[in-house]
Amino acid sequence: MRCTLRHITLALALASAWAGSASAHDYCVSTAVGIQNALTAAQTNGEDDTVYIKSGSYALTAGLTFVSSEAHAIDIRGANDDISVCPPAQAANLAGSGTTLDGQLLVRPLYIANPNGNSSVIGVSFIDGRPPSGFSGGGLIVTSSSGNVNVQNCTFSGNRVSGSGASGGAVVAQSGAELSFAQNLLYLNRGTEIGGALLQRTAAGGIVIAQNNTIVGNITDAISAPGGLAIAGSGTFVTQVIDNIIWNNAAAGGSDFGIDSANLRYSNDIGIVTAGSPAPSPPSAGDVSVDPDFAPCSGVLCFNFELRRSSPLVDTGTSPGFTPPTDLAGKPRVIGSTIDIGAFENDTIFDNGFEVP
Repeated sequence: MRCTLRHITLALALASAWAGSASAHDYCVSTAVGIQNALTAAQTNGEDDTVYIKSGSYALTAGLTFVSSEAHAIDIRGANDDISVCPPAQAANLAGSGTTLDGQLLVRPLYIANPNGNSSVIGVSFIDGRPPSGFSGGGLIVTSSSGNVNVQNCTFSGNRVSGSGASGGAVVAQSGAELSFAQNLLYLNRGTEIGGALLQRTAAGGIVIAQNNTIVGNITDAISAPGGLAIAGSGTFVTQVIDNIIWNNAAAGGSDFGIDSANLRYSNDIGIVTAGSPAPSPPSAGDVSVDPDFAPCSGVLCFNFELRRSSPLVDTGTSPGFTPPTDLAGKPRVIGSTIDIGAFENDTIFDNGFEVP
């Protein structure tokens, strides 16, 4: 199958549209118990469902779960700050990650198994998740068979797995038409195999899209596996890797990014590619392997990962036509001549000290 940037635009537009287009039962929640009650009700109510979660940090002593056999969608959205209006007036809920699910190094924050319906998670932070030894996906697992999956504008930090578990940050496994993983930030996650995220096709066909993610400083315990992002699957499928920063996830002798299928890559900054990964075909357009030149920030626990104006990744993205309205910090997504690489858009017009963001 020949896949062009026009196909990417259509695929990403659909991924954004289907998450909130169907008639749905809406839940607006502001407690951990409320989140789980909404997910439990949505499993069997015979409707497409949207769960809006108010901004705040939710300390979890039991992992949140959604397991359904119905052919209906589940859409989870963070940063719903007006729970008196359901659905909220701010329909997008894309900016930032003001809703935090904290596993407290006790539990995985969220598990979704929706084999027959679409699944989306938008605008949520997953921190300090830790499932039992041998289980994968420290922060998040989403699985589906026939449904599409979209994980967007999420942050994963401090999640880890142990034993024979796989990815420390997130596992997204799907065999439907499309898997989209876009504009997420992953840092300081640790896996026994994959440090950051594993995107996995469980059947031939379909498309995997990884776009505008920033994946930095994650760790793998297996030197032969990628510390940042892995894309794997069964049979032949289309993979698009666009405008991502995948950097500084590799110990000595290790790698940042690995893939085991044919793929197209456009305008990524990738540190080290896992040995044996197929080269992009046709050859990658605009890929680099350079220090991203992140902007400084103050504080011991300061993890910003926005770019300096001097960064070689500013205004050098592919911008395939579809972009979200804002970056992960809530700024306009395209400020300069074209989109920046990574999850954040630089908004400093002049890097001379006279004009500031």
